[in-house]
Amino acid sequence: MTGDRATDALVAARRHADLAEEARISMLEHARARRGAIMAAHQAGMSIRRIAEQLGCSAAVVQTALRLARVETS
Repeated sequence: MTGDRATDALVAARRHADLAEEARISMLEHARARRGAIMAAHQAGMSIRRIAEQLGCSAAVVQTALRLARVETS
């Protein structure tokens, strides 16, 4: 591999790493927002089962989100 090709490959790899990090941060932000919405729905009286149905996930996922949301807000 020539020096230019190696440098180009490393520049591309760095760009991919940066994009992956941006995606990771975005996913964490969206997960926090989702937990907040789950917490708000539950506090408004919606059952865990109903929240799960609305989100298309299991009740266990909602319960975990509520537990994590409580930790974040304490």
